[in-house]
Formats: sequence, C-alpha cells, structure tokens
Amino acid sequence: MENRAGTSRRLAVAVATTLGICSPAVPAEEEPEDCGVYYFGIGQPRDFKRAFACEMRTPDDQRDWMMVAVMYLNGEGTAASVKKARDAFRHLDSADASSDALEKAIEMREAKPKIAFPRIDYCKEIAQTTLDGNYCDSVQMRKADVAARGVLKATGAVLDNAAAKRFTELKRAFNAFRRADSQRVYLDFAQGTIRNAMATGQEDLVQRNFLAAVNAWGPKASPPPPKRSLADADRELNKAYRVLMDQYETDRADAKDAARDAQRLWLKYAAAWKSFAEALRPDNPRTDDVRAFLTEQRIRELQTNGEDGVPKK
Repeated sequence: MENRAGTSRRLAVAVATTLGICSPAVPAEEEPEDCGVYYFGIGQPRDFKRAFACEMRTPDDQRDWMMVAVMYLNGEGTAASVKKARDAFRHLDSADASSDALEKAIEMREAKPKIAFPRIDYCKEIAQTTLDGNYCDSVQMRKADVAARGVLKATGAVLDNAAAKRFTELKRAFNAFRRADSQRVYLDFAQGTIRNAMATGQEDLVQRNFLAAVNAWGPKASPPPPKRSLADADRELNKAYRVLMDQYETDRADAKDAARDAQRLWLKYAAAWKSFAEALRPDNPRTDDVRAFLTEQRIRELQTNGEDGVPKK
C-alpha cells in the first residue's frame, strides 16, 4: 500500500473530534494539528493559506502529500504549479484509486499547460478509496456538528431555568445514545473500513433526527400531530428491534451487546425528551405524541442501520 500517513493522521484526528474523544494512541496534548479545519472551513471560513502552511509545517512522513498536490494544482494557499504538484505526488509510494485519480489530473495539466482547468474538488474527484471517502464523510459530519451546536445554543437561550435544566439533561442523554448507536453500527460490520463510513453515517442520521425533534417540539414550534398512535409505533419498533437482534449469530456477542446497549440508551433519551416536554409545556406536554415522534425516527434508524445517513459527496 502507498504511504498514506497524512490521510491516516487526519482521519484519526477527525474521528476523535467528531466523537468528542482523543485516540488512545494520541494523548490530547500531543494531538496533531488538523489542517482540514482550514482547508474545508470547519467551524470557520475556509482559509487555504493557513491550510497550506499547516501541511508545510507537518513532518514529511506525516504530511498529506495528496492534499498538498491538490493545493498546488488549484493554486490554493500557494501559487499554482503543476511541477510542484508532481513533486508532491512522488512522495506517494504506490498506487490506489485516489492516487490514480490525482495522477490523471496532473497528467492532463502536463499535457496541456496553457489550458485553464477548473478547480479540482478533492472529495468529489480525488477521494476514491474508502479511507479517503471516510475522511470526506467525517468533514461533512463535523460541519453538521458545528451547525447543530448553533441550533441547540439558540434553543437553550429562550428557555426558562426549569426547561433549560431538562434541556441540558436531554442533550447529555442524546450524546450518550448517539455514541452508542454509532458503535452499534460499527460493530455490525465484522471488518473493513466500510464500518467507519456506516458508523459516521449513523451518527449523522441520529443527529439530524434529534434536530428535527427539536424543531418539531422545541420552544418555538407548533408540535405536529402523530402519524399513528404510540401503541402502533411501539409495535413497529419492537418488530424492527427483534429483526435486528435476530440477525446476530452466536459468535457476534459484542455486536449484539452493543445493539442492546444502544437501545437502552435510546430509551433513556426518549425519557429525557418526556421530562423536557413536561417542563417546556406543563399545561399540555403531549408526551405520548413526543414519544410517538421519536419512535418513528428510531424505527428508521434501526432499519437503515447507517446507510441512510452516509453523507453524499
């Protein structure tokens, strides 16, 4: 395999940041700088100059030479140079689908040096391997995290003290459930880097569902009527859960335990929603309707099992 130290480094940092943890192999005080924050504009405007400088101060054996080559081709953060892009490309030891796509882009520009080529989109045109695709998925997830924090902050700002306390408890319950459901989907795949994409996709899905619930049942919302009764939704959820659990063989105890743990934390998350609804609208909390709304979401989460939430490039 080619030298993909840069891709492995940035993916490790991205996953740690997305999950709110640090990799056990990388202590927090030694966590490498994530140049993608500047390049993709995660939580800030895009800054190609800072992204390029970040890569240049990264040790050669950890530098993301593929991204450096793309920046040279696009003239992002540095003067455009096909020659320097080729020099950066030579640091890649062997070929895979992503490096093949990059080499083709370089060859096209070498063959027609006077043509003004359009900007290369790294995630859409170069990131062809699962590893590179996982990184691009994590970028979208982290952007979604930033946007979600803004929505939740705005929601909390208009709550009274009692509701604000319950909302804090709700967010804590959601984060525990979200991590557990991501782990459930990760373990659902016995091996392969596809498990990272599916786990990230599940996180994206449950987060979108959480924000949809906040938008539907938050302080500024007009709560919708349920699609069906809570009893009917519960029956469908129990069926979806049994189907999920029945698929695990006896040698997949870790995956089955993770699925059970995730569902238990979902129940705690649903209970936290009930408490928040009661504090938010004490005269008419409509807790059964809230639970039915959440149950419809959970049915979809169990049935799609990661695939529905994978960010599309």
